[in-house]
Amino acid sequence: MESFVQLPGENVDENTLFQLQGLIAKGNALYHSGRHKEAYDYFSNAINKSTGCLKSLNEISPAGKMLLSNLYNRRAASANKLQNYEQVIYDATEMIVLGFQIEKGHVRKGGALLMAGQPGEAVKEYKEALKLNPDNAAYKQYLKEAQEKCGGQSEPAPPPAPLSCPEVQRQNKIHDRTKQGNKVFFAEKPDYVGALDHYDSALKEVGEGEKSDKPTAAIKHNLLGRRAQTLKKLQRFQEAIDDAEQMIELAPESEKGYILKANAYICLAQHALEGGVRAMTTPESREIIQKHMNALEAATFV
Repeated sequence: MESFVQLPGENVDENTLFQLQGLIAKGNALYHSGRHKEAYDYFSNAINKSTGCLKSLNEISPAGKMLLSNLYNRRAASANKLQNYEQVIYDATEMIVLGFQIEKGHVRKGGALLMAGQPGEAVKEYKEALKLNPDNAAYKQYLKEAQEKCGGQSEPAPPPAPLSCPEVQRQNKIHDRTKQGNKVFFAEKPDYVGALDHYDSALKEVGEGEKSDKPTAAIKHNLLGRRAQTLKKLQRFQEAIDDAEQMIELAPESEKGYILKANAYICLAQHALEGGVRAMTTPESREIIQKHMNALEAATFV
């Protein structure tokens, strides 16, 4: 994957660029060394940081769209190694929507759908890829394998009703609500209440997400992280801590839940101390508590 470069017209400072370069380089190194779960986490971090500093989809520059497409592609590759096919479908759809690597997006999505037991939907994706590259022998072989899993049909059987693919519809709902939540969270004038509503709705679609169900658990883990960050912005620190604890239960090997939990505890303590400062009447008392606040602020994670 190409190294990250300055995006013309985007609000990206040097510190963010440096962090993104590090996340991408580390993610690629981890992926190529076979540490796919860690690579997945690094690419997810890079996507979150990129989404935070880029404009809305309608205004984002071509360079910004290319960056995000590359990041979704790398995370999809990691998710595929982890057999997290729901995440691959999500990321491949983003690649197609962004308009870069459309061909690869259809192929990745087709492969994930096939592995998820939806060969009819996979056939559609491979045909889209072949429209863009009709002479690709590998795509033709993928299409043939998908058609064979459909029972030898040259075309996938038409669905008897719109609800014949409930899992695909469920994934689309999760994708749409998460996307809307990210949009209002990272807007120029953030709407954290609106973002919380979208993340709540997406989590309801995900369901319980038992640890044994790896794809569902991974998506739930990501959404809990988004909701915890939103709750923290709304100063609902205990609820943010509760979400972080769920993240740790779902993925104890991931550092994200622990960091969010610690951050929320620090903010909770800082909030309490601010209330203490306002309650104090003497300069000496206010000075003592201000020192504690400064220490907490210095300890807060970036």
